[in-house]
Amino acid sequence: MTFRTRETTRRAFTFGESADMFGVSKDSLKRAAKRGDLRTIMVGGRRLVPASECDRIEKEGLGFGRNRRMDQESAEPVEARA
Repeated sequence: MTFRTRETTRRAFTFGESADMFGVSKDSLKRAAKRGDLRTIMVGGRRLVPASECDRIEKEGLGFGRNRRMDQESAEPVEARA
């Protein structure tokens, strides 16, 4: 997911922007990053979420929040099935 502005394409997003995209809190994303479930980068002293990671989340889901991937047949979270 890249975000186009008038002059450039965004390559990374703040935790707040990413949280808004996926319908979760900034704190939830920070906890996911701390667990290693969300890749982040440091740019100029700021921790950001790369656009490539947003693309991965869009495809695979976060595992929590409204972006949780669900099995279409059983309507259960994918990670809950044995």
